[in-house]
Order: sequence, then C-alpha cells, then structure tokens
Amino acid sequence: MIKRTKDYILENKMINNHSTVLVALSGGADSVCLLLLLNEIKRQCADELDFALEAVHVEHGIRGAESREDARFASDLCERLNIPCHVHFVDVPQYAASHGLGLEEAARILRYEAFEKEIEQNQDNSRQAVVAVAHHMEDNAETVLFQMLRGSGAKGLAGMHPVSVKNGVTYIRPLLSATRAQIEDYLKEKGQAFVTDATNTDTAYSRNKLRHDVFPLLLQINDRAIEHINESAGQLAVMNDFYEEQLKEACDSMVSKKEGRVILEISRFESLHPALKSGVARECIHLASGRLKDITSTHIGALVKLAGQQSGRKINLPYGIIAEKSFGEVILFAGRCDD
Repeated sequence: MIKRTKDYILENKMINNHSTVLVALSGGADSVCLLLLLNEIKRQCADELDFALEAVHVEHGIRGAESREDARFASDLCERLNIPCHVHFVDVPQYAASHGLGLEEAARILRYEAFEKEIEQNQDNSRQAVVAVAHHMEDNAETVLFQMLRGSGAKGLAGMHPVSVKNGVTYIRPLLSATRAQIEDYLKEKGQAFVTDATNTDTAYSRNKLRHDVFPLLLQINDRAIEHINESAGQLAVMNDFYEEQLKEACDSMVSKKEGRVILEISRFESLHPALKSGVARECIHLASGRLKDITSTHIGALVKLAGQQSGRKINLPYGIIAEKSFGEVILFAGRCDD
C-alpha cells in the first residue's frame, strides 16, 4: 500500500520537494489511512519525497457531541504521530439556513473555505502548500455515475483528477489508486481505529444511495465494476485534456471581449467540428455571464444555431444575456430581447 501510493504520487507529480502537505482529516477511515500512509512515505522515502506534513480538521457543528468527539479523535491522533493539527469550528446549519442551501452543499463550501485559510496562512512560509484529500476509487466511481445521471459531458464523466486546482489551492488525491477495501485492510493491519459518521449510511443523500444501493448491483454484474469505471474515467480524462487544448486554440482565434461584449467570429466558427462548436459556444456564454451554473446543452445549441441564421436575429440566454447575429459576428451582451 505504501509503495503503490508513493508511486502514484510520483507518477502524477503531486508533491514537490520541500513542500507542505495538509491532510484533510475527518477522522474517518479514508482520511486516517491517508495520514498514516503519507507519514510513512515521509519517513521511509525522504530521498524521493521530502515534505512537511500537517492536518486540517473541520468540525461542521452538525452532529453535536459526536462531531466534537471526532475533532478530539483527529487532534489526539495527530498528537500521537507528532503531526500539527489545525481544527476549524464552523456552523453548517446556520450557514445553510442563511444562504438557502442544503446541509451537504453548505458543509462542502465551509470545508473548502477552511482549506483556503490554511493555505493562505502557509504562504508566509517558504514551502509550497497543497491539500491532500482522501478520495478513493469508489468516490471517483460515484462522481462519474452522479455526473452521468445529471447529463454531464466528457469533462464531468472524466471524474476526479489526481491533481486539481480550486480557488488557487492545489488539491491532491493520493488514494485514487486504492479501493475502500484496501484502505480498510491497511488500517486493520496497522491496528488503527477511526471514526464513523452516521450520515454516511443515510441513503437520503444521493451519493450514499449510489454506494449502498447501486454499487452492490453493479458488482453482481461484474466484480471489477468499480475499477472499470475508474479506468474509463481515466481514459476520458486524457481525451478531455486534448480536447481542452484544441478548444483553447479555437477560442483564442475567434472569440474576443471588448467593452463588456463577447464577440464570436462566425467564418472561423462555422468551419469547426461540431464538438468544438459546442465548446466555443459554451465558453462565449461563460465569458458573457461570468458563470457556468445553469448553462445547459439547450442554451449552447441555441447559440450554435444562431450563428447560422440571418443577421439581426437574437436569442435570450441565462443571466440576462442576449446573443445577436450581426453580419459576420455573434455578439453577446447584457440585456433582454422580446423575440
């Protein structure tokens, strides 16, 4: 397990020498396993990976005494391992109520805010800091299936990346090469306890329903279903990286933004492959609105269709954006039309 994780870290260039790795430590099996593995890799493989190790625990304020006990467990574990532990106390129910969010979404937002604060504080040090999260194969398979059910495109179906950047923070996922069973076996071998969040078995949460109801059915059909989903996601990720490179080149050559208006040059746009047309149209809407949430294939298709229509035609797009065909261009700007 140690060698596989170390090799996966090196293969995906997750950790630079002389950096700081902050483990997102919930106290559950996955994050505890990740902390122990990184601590062993740090100790045994200093010639290949030289890094400082710390932990971050977020107490969400959802489960009362139980979650406070989880925070105590995380702190005690880190103290025993001589690893600095930073505990953040947040009020997820209050944040969810004041922002009109579900508990799951509110918890995710506040959790990432805590990570960002820790990274900001680490900027005073000479070491580069990254956050290590304990997503594994089942987590990735859940993401792929969840995105599929939502009608996601290739990017969503590519699942989680070994390394990703969000709001300027680099997140690494050293356990994406491991299954939950392998994680539990490692902890059993080490005699290491962990905490169990009761909400993980609540199938009212979509991801839990996938894990507890859907996965067992898939494994009955093929006992390597989880691995195969991860393999397919990895192949899609490689293809999507190539597509994103081509899309950037296309956008750079035919899309511009002037005085708050996004301008798409039609002559070049019309010669594109349909896959790139959709991507360029999506990026135009993104540039005009500043957001991608609620942008669907219907909106993208309408913009692609508009490019082939006569001059003067207009369509409404989300967030009060108008797209207008004007001779050799499609222009996107804020406003509403009555067409």
